[in-house]
Amino acid sequence: MSRLLKESKRYGANMKRLHPLVKAHFDNINRKGQIPAVRNDLPAVPEEKQFKSLEDWKYTVGDKVMIIKGALKGTVTSIIRTQKETNGFMLEDGPTKEVVIPPNYWLQSESSHVVEYPKVVTSEYFKLVGTIKDETSGESRQIAANDVVFRGKYWDEDYKKMMPYRCIKNKEEYIIPWPRPDKPEDDKFCTEEAVALERTYEPVSIFESDIPSDLNLRDPLAKRKSRFERKEQLLTKKDLKLLRSPAMPYSDTKKSFFRERAEIRSKQITEMSAEVADFIGKRVADHLNKIKDPYMWQYIKKVSGDRKKR
Repeated sequence: MSRLLKESKRYGANMKRLHPLVKAHFDNINRKGQIPAVRNDLPAVPEEKQFKSLEDWKYTVGDKVMIIKGALKGTVTSIIRTQKETNGFMLEDGPTKEVVIPPNYWLQSESSHVVEYPKVVTSEYFKLVGTIKDETSGESRQIAANDVVFRGKYWDEDYKKMMPYRCIKNKEEYIIPWPRPDKPEDDKFCTEEAVALERTYEPVSIFESDIPSDLNLRDPLAKRKSRFERKEQLLTKKDLKLLRSPAMPYSDTKKSFFRERAEIRSKQITEMSAEVADFIGKRVADHLNKIKDPYMWQYIKKVSGDRKKR
């Protein structure tokens, strides 16, 4: 598979090699073929410039932000989605646009083909809002940060990974915490965390195994000896020919249909009886005796079986 990928990169069309004007031409053609609901509001960003880490994004889903541009200036809302292709954000109460969507994309609550769809904006459209506590008065207040910087990392129990400290630029003593992710709901098939973390085996030595060397854990009648024996585990053409898909069970309706068809076939006549042969012979003889045209008789004698045998 890797060889095919290399060959496709070598001989396939690489959009990165095209001139910017030619690339813009193809992007315009691709844009016209898309429905308005899936068109990007922002231009696509090259893959090498797309945000990948939290330090690149600076903001994530759930962050409170304040809009600083447009008709909604001063509105405090939250981020509901990020768009990797454009390094953009979608806001909950942010700017929207009217788009036309086909009926197969409608939701249960929708009754019109025209819906309000959130626009994608850049990080320059808003400021991050954080809550800080005044040490003197003990009161909490919200502030809007022009920019943030990252200083150090800590283990976040909710994200289950190392997260960077997000500080306000030029006032790094103020830390704006990351939003809390939605906790996954456990169902009846989930294993409790305490049970999963319980250790049930303690190795005695890293050089010797507790399992006896003469113990065979595999079925002695198994065709393949071990997954580590590469030559033995490969399937040959003969093995592939012997493989058969499992037979699917038939329903009661189909079984009754098979029985009726078998009964009909059993009642069909496969051999001609002597009485039927005599009846057909007499009818043919009566018809031939009524023919008085000599040319017709000559033709019948020519194509008859008795003449062909002679």
